[in-house]
Amino acid sequence: MAQKAGKKKTLAEWREERGVTVQALADALGTTRGRMGDYLQGRLEPSVTRAQKIVEVLNITVDDVAWVEKAKVSRPAPPKKADAKKDGQHTGAAAPQEDAEGSS
Repeated sequence: MAQKAGKKKTLAEWREERGVTVQALADALGTTRGRMGDYLQGRLEPSVTRAQKIVEVLNITVDDVAWVEKAKVSRPAPPKKADAKKDGQHTGAAAPQEDAEGSS
């Protein structure tokens, strides 16, 4: 049942090795094929209950799987309002506009 010493495999690798379709796994978990694909590609992490069901269907243990960590995307913090004013950026106040016919 468990893998012998060596490199752990991802869920996708185990699924292929066992010859189980994505749809069969999704059906066993009661989820969609798309969600199952997200688990297999590491875009989403299954709950403990779902992870246990996946390894049960694949006839492996949780420890046999190289769980893929989601890549963390770092985004710059938005500028503070004080910084936006210094940079001359629009802060939400409406700019004065001229009449359509011009000023008199």
